[in-house]
Amino acid sequence: MLTDNESIRNGFIFTILENGSLTKAARELNISQPALSMKLGKLEESLGMLLFNRETSPISLTAEGKLYVDYLKKQKVIMDEFTASIALLHNERTRRIRIGGPEVYVKSLVVDAVQRIRKQDQSCMVEIRNGSQKTLISLAEQGELDFFICTTTRIPEVLETVPLRKERLYLCLPASLPINKKLQKYMTGPGGHGKCFDFTLLDGYPFIFLGEDQPLQKFILRFLEEFRITPVTRMRVDQVATAVEFVAAGEGIFIASASAIRACSSRIDICTYALPDSYSDRQIYAAFNRHHALSESALQLLSELKEEDA
Repeated sequence: MLTDNESIRNGFIFTILENGSLTKAARELNISQPALSMKLGKLEESLGMLLFNRETSPISLTAEGKLYVDYLKKQKVIMDEFTASIALLHNERTRRIRIGGPEVYVKSLVVDAVQRIRKQDQSCMVEIRNGSQKTLISLAEQGELDFFICTTTRIPEVLETVPLRKERLYLCLPASLPINKKLQKYMTGPGGHGKCFDFTLLDGYPFIFLGEDQPLQKFILRFLEEFRITPVTRMRVDQVATAVEFVAAGEGIFIASASAIRACSSRIDICTYALPDSYSDRQIYAAFNRHHALSESALQLLSELKEEDA
């Protein structure tokens, strides 16, 4: 693969620009400030122009420097497109699909879709990566995933989302909590509908939280704020599937989708309750790098994952 191009070799220019000083940039690049100054000086000498005005604070680009930075950006786009085209060609030849997603969606959505694809094409190679949204975004940006499953459109601009289907969310209480006897008439199964109870009754109860950057965690916090519930935070986990298992173990309350509840090995130990309409339905998306064309196999898998009315 061709990697020795100016946008990579001279990427330190962007680091200087972002930090606004040679000292801060050198610290980020893990080199000394004199070494970075010498590197910049050699580049400017080879170009026959000054790229930065050292007299300003923060350090700023000269007119020539602005043109050079624009040139580096354009070259990076060309290299990214070339790399993506080569990857696409390789994927088409090997019939490879690289997909990512939280464990719960891999279990509830991806497995069945992959099996349908494999029935049509036994030579298709499928690579699946589980991980947090932050991890999956990074992999997609680097071109290491064809697409990944998520529940938000608030992602970097380099990524594009398409709707797949909607899922219904439920309030999950450990069956061991005595309050379930009082709420028995409100109980419903995953996938079912029911009336909502007075959620303020949960004030002071333990809740299980996700990482702060996860969309469902922000959803849970909004729910707690709206219904003025002050929870006791006992536990914070990375994956929805893990949180649901801990609900079954009696560790706290959580909000989860019907598919996540059904996938729990001890779902008999979970009592589920309906949420208000404004909370109960959530859109699931597939996200992919808009600069990387999807292979025919990846497009076919996307089609399998979509509901007809999505």
